[in-house]
Amino acid sequence: MNFDVSFRLLKLNKLQAHTLEREVPRSSFKYVDSKSCYVGVIPLTEDIFDPLMIFFERQQINIADCDIFLSVFSGKDTDIIDVPSSVNRMLKHINCKLVFSYTAAGND
Repeated sequence: MNFDVSFRLLKLNKLQAHTLEREVPRSSFKYVDSKSCYVGVIPLTEDIFDPLMIFFERQQINIADCDIFLSVFSGKDTDIIDVPSSVNRMLKHINCKLVFSYTAAGND
């Protein structure tokens, strides 16, 4: 089983997107035409908490405009997913929604 966990900022303006990339390690962003805004993505690891929290507070991000995204790919139809503790830690600081994507082998 492979999975990725990331923190997403769903409604950034251009300046916020570029500031995110400069201030938070391994962050990236893309422009979403249908929403006319930028979406920032940060891999959720223990070492990004401080810079992410500073960015979140300075930019006055609304909790409704972010989520924690867990993308899981499993080689089996059923599996147990052990969510990393970084998710719990982030929820203590920013109690945003969780979004899951699960793909099992053979689901093309």
